[in-house]
Amino acid sequence: MTISSSLLTDASGYSFKEWKGALYSQKIRPEDMLAHCVGLLRAVEINSSIYAMPRTSMLATWASSAPARFCFSIKAPSVAQDRRGCA
Repeated sequence: MTISSSLLTDASGYSFKEWKGALYSQKIRPEDMLAHCVGLLRAVEINSSIYAMPRTSMLATWASSAPARFCFSIKAPSVAQDRRGCA
């Protein structure tokens, strides 16, 4: 495996309003941001899963909005990240 085929470039999300005018057009609708991001990157992190696991229907919507080669990185819920009491 070559290095170039084992690395993915991603972003820590895709729906940042601050990206309007830089990555996205000023007029882009929030529901169109993922489709645009998919055309630029090979992966994106889903940070909302820290607070609650997305519904199956939302996961299916994301998956159907991206080509098979696109990767979604789902962060573990905060309750699973809680290390208090762990030695």
